[in-house]
Amino acid sequence: MTATTATTRAELLRFMRAERHATVSSVSPTGAPQAATVGVVVSEDFEIFFDTLGPTRQAWKGLIYVRVRPTWLRLSDYSRDPPRIVELDAAALETLR
Repeated sequence: MTATTATTRAELLRFMRAERHATVSSVSPTGAPQAATVGVVVSEDFEIFFDTLGPTRQAWKGLIYVRVRPTWLRLSDYSRDPPRIVELDAAALETLR
């Protein structure tokens, strides 16, 4: 599903706000994969805020809250049959903000 199909702003926010925790994956400076489960909230402008209780390895240099303003977004809902996949690029996200 793309942004031009029947995905509304309210549907997307509801889907993104359905969970209070998420797994964030990245690559370390040495190239090793890493992942952490963190708290997550989504603002009305689709800004994603991650938080964790410090001191943990997720708390980067004492920083506990991180705000992300994505330029690409892919949501996969496999609880439905058939699965629902929504993919939005920067232009599509801006139309929702």
